[in-house]
Amino acid sequence: LLLDAGNLAGVALAGAGFDWKNILLNFVTVLGIGSVLTALTGIVLGPLGLALMGFGVGLLQTEQGRRELVKAARKELVKHLPQVAQEQAPKVAEAIADCFVAYEQEVSDRINADIQARQAELTNLVQQKESVEINQGQEIARLQHTAQELTETNQKIEGLYQQFLRD
Repeated sequence: LLLDAGNLAGVALAGAGFDWKNILLNFVTVLGIGSVLTALTGIVLGPLGLALMGFGVGLLQTEQGRRELVKAARKELVKHLPQVAQEQAPKVAEAIADCFVAYEQEVSDRINADIQARQAELTNLVQQKESVEINQGQEIARLQHTAQELTETNQKIEGLYQQFLRD
């Protein structure tokens, strides 16, 4: 109706929650509070004082309006929340499942990497041990061969000594 009449300012004010009834109520309230203050204190408020008081009353009305809006929003939310929860439950469950799958994959990758690192470390340690370790079988064979050579050499020396003693 205001827009049809070409009253753009009225449409903007109505959209913001201002209408002539609220403005009139605010004006009457400010005049009433100003009259009470004048009667009690004897101080007459000037235009600036009345404007500040009007601003304060407007803030109180705005706060009351905000509270009413929050109450209405809560009622609407309580009405629609079960339906929204039912509609969104599969999406939420899927998102949670995806998170767990990604987490499982990450943990599995880390475990596999740790296993491979430990396996490489163990392989390296075994190689180091084998390179430093004396092969017992080879060492025994070498010592037996040396002992046999010494025995043969000893027998040759004994034979030569016996021959020297005979001659």
